Amino acid sequence: MHITILAFGTRGDIQPFVALGRGLQAAGHIVRVVTQADFCAFVSDYGLDCAPVSVDLRAAWEAQKKPGVDLPAMYRVARQYLGRALNEMWAACNAAEALVFNYMGRIPGLHLVEKLRVPAYLGLIHPHQMDFFYHWRYFNNAGQPVINVKEGVIDRLMQITYAGLINQWRRKTLNLRPAPLVGNDGWLAEWKIPALCSWSPAIFPKLPEWPDWFHLTGYWFLDHPATWQPPQDLVDFLAAGPPPVYVGFSGVTHLEIENMTEIIVQGLALAQQRGILASGWSDLGKHVALPETVYAAEAVPHDWLFPQLTVAVHHGGVGTTAAAFRAGIPSVVIPFVVDEPFWAGRVEQLGVGPAGIPPRQLTAERLAAAIQTALNDNSVKMRAANLGKRIRAEDGVARAVKLFQQYLPHSG
Repeated sequence: MHITILAFGTRGDIQPFVALGRGLQAAGHIVRVVTQADFCAFVSDYGLDCAPVSVDLRAAWEAQKKPGVDLPAMYRVARQYLGRALNEMWAACNAAEALVFNYMGRIPGLHLVEKLRVPAYLGLIHPHQMDFFYHWRYFNNAGQPVINVKEGVIDRLMQITYAGLINQWRRKTLNLRPAPLVGNDGWLAEWKIPALCSWSPAIFPKLPEWPDWFHLTGYWFLDHPATWQPPQDLVDFLAAGPPPVYVGFSGVTHLEIENMTEIIVQGLALAQQRGILASGWSDLGKHVALPETVYAAEAVPHDWLFPQLTVAVHHGGVGTTAAAFRAGIPSVVIPFVVDEPFWAGRVEQLGVGPAGIPPRQLTAERLAAAIQTALNDNSVKMRAANLGKRIRAEDGVARAVKLFQQYLPHSG
């Protein structure tokens, strides 16, 4: 079967779908991933066909000077990229016999399902993406659905922003009638598109009100390629002293990150810990002189690095949080936007790290105290280690592939 996966966003949004694609390919399917052009080399490194789409989401994020959603910037991105990108998606998907799409990919994906009338699957990587089911409700730090009018209004405004371009595409390219201005998320429930939820029930269990077409599979982890080799100076740094603390903020790019290096270096010094600063899309650890006890890294696979660390300090992105859970090490979360406060809350409630520190309240002293708590509280370390064992015993990709097969029409 020819399966096309539409996955857009940061690397943390896309990486789980590369893992799923590999699982589907191993099961005998022909898999294509449709994603941003700058991720195609990454996808191809894992042996999957990639169809590039001409949209530069990183540039949009880097243009923002503060956390949150910049609606004018998103509108400019839509006007610049969306028309061409939608046509590229259609060209990449028109021979598909089944579609899988992530949260961002659902926006074009549902229109393609209507046109192609093929089996479809929604992949979710965190509970915050269930806003389509809860209607403007989002999970708070305690894991309870609460009304969040601000994010609901932003979501609707963004969909209205795209509606004209999408309906033009539907009419001219797909030969379909116009879709609702406020989006088509209602089709997910109307069509009962299976939702494959890529997280462990040990982290957030299935709630009683969720329908039977919601499935918790366990995480879709993607290990580093067999050909990857760590930089020798990183290997030397790890061997030169006790296990260090990781500090990284992945796809967060705005200026608050760029100005945090000094606080973080001071916090590591106060905690008397060595550190590895991972820059990701930010300038964390760049353009400054670092002490010998701190190593500045570019991209290092978490599955290789995290088991060699003591604590992970991060923004609470779903991918980094999951990697720390899997490695069995405590987290110190500095959450910025969207689902990050939720994951900070889960870390605290699961007892695998201290309470999150809002970025504007971050000081070297607070960071040092949080790191010391994660390092010295034996109950935190034990809970983190036990959680890691449970997650490592799961095979989320295998479970997702099995569910995929079960929902195919010929499987009865």
